[in-house]
Amino acid sequence: GMGLGVSVLRDLGKGQLPGSVGNYGWGGAANTNFWVDPQEDLLGIIMLQFMPSSTYPVVPDFRIMTYAALVD
Repeated sequence: GMGLGVSVLRDLGKGQLPGSVGNYGWGGAANTNFWVDPQEDLLGIIMLQFMPSSTYPVVPDFRIMTYAALVD
């Protein structure tokens, strides 16, 4: 979903990347991205300058590795 100028994860089944319900964030040009996961008390920020962003999947890889590193 969308709200307050950011994307909001409302249904885990619809998310393409790891996260919790209530995640919010936004991506910009050239592989800039941020997200906040209130349930995990987590904030991710990545600022790159790669164009086109689809050629370099750094942002999804960064997020996947971040969640993989979490320890309960």
